[in-house]
Amino acid sequence: MDNSFISPVANPSGRRGGGLSGKFVFIIIGLVITALIAAGLLLISGGGDPAEKLDAVNAKLTELQLLIENGEQNAKSGDIRKINTDARILLVNDIALMSEVSLAAGADGSTQAPAVSEDEDPLLERLNTAAVNGQYDEVYVPELIEAYEEAIVLLASLERDTTSAAIKSAALTTRKHAETITLQLQALVV
Repeated sequence: MDNSFISPVANPSGRRGGGLSGKFVFIIIGLVITALIAAGLLLISGGGDPAEKLDAVNAKLTELQLLIENGEQNAKSGDIRKINTDARILLVNDIALMSEVSLAAGADGSTQAPAVSEDEDPLLERLNTAAVNGQYDEVYVPELIEAYEEAIVLLASLERDTTSAAIKSAALTTRKHAETITLQLQALVV
């Protein structure tokens, strides 16, 4: 008896297997092509104009500078004052470096934070209230850590998404400085 013959009654469609239907295969192929196109577009746009990210980094560095200046005026702890001094020195150099690569990349190179007066800035207002209440150091350190962590995220994103070697190098240097200060501040909290 030949086992290769299957009665048409047992298999009325005449197909021998439970393979994928034609529509399903086309759907899978379409999804794969769409995913490849999307990935290509992301790669192209990621290596594009870094001006917007550079401006965001510059604004964040300026915000850090304002916080550190406020800390120099109000911090009581010798450890915090020492870290502030180190942070100020590194930040002045980092702002100059990022401004330089920003101008070279076609960004405006601005290191100006949005125009908000000290009385209108909620963070500076909280810090000034803490200074009046004798709790400045306890409020300042966590706020400064948070601001540095935001800067680190921005710098890592800039470093990852740019194709410019100069921008990558500047972002890496600035990020390492920010990480160093953040670790010193976190040691005070523990």
